[in-house]
Order: sequence, then C-alpha cells, then structure tokens
Amino acid sequence: MVLSRLTIEPRVASQSLAEGGRILIADVAFPTAAVRSAAARHWADRRWANRWDKNEHYMAADETVHACQQIGLKIAYRQVSRCAGIFIVNR
Repeated sequence: MVLSRLTIEPRVASQSLAEGGRILIADVAFPTAAVRSAAARHWADRRWANRWDKNEHYMAADETVHACQQIGLKIAYRQVSRCAGIFIVNR
C-alpha cells in the first residue's frame, strides 16, 4: 500500500491546523479519479509519455475531499487548469 497525500495531508491538517486556520494546496490535480485515469491514458498514448510520472500520486478532488470530510475537515476544491487545482482546507 502506498502512503499518499490522500492519507497524509488530511491527517497532518487535522493534527496541525488551528481552529479558524487554513491550508492551501496547489498541485497537479484532477476533479475526479476517472478524469485522472483518462489523463494517464492520454499521456501514455503520446510521444511525451515520459512526462507522466507513474510513481507519482496525482490527486483527485473527489478522493481528497472525501478523505478530509471523514476526519471533520472542511475542504473546497477549484480546478484552475486542465491538470492543476487548489484545495482549501479549513478547520
């Protein structure tokens, strides 16, 4: 099992984020796991396939939002480009 941001970031936020605090995470991200999978297939079929890091866990908003909500964090997500998004985690 790979420990990814999906498990690490919500845990760190829940332990370290002060009441009323906010964490902004801007990174390669996709709105859903399905969109992320489609992007991986798209890049695999291109001559730039080496730019998609198969060892990297690219976040999907649906998974990350669910994980944060499970531990009582408020989170919003905004897709800012085709492959980048911003997560806003509040306590």
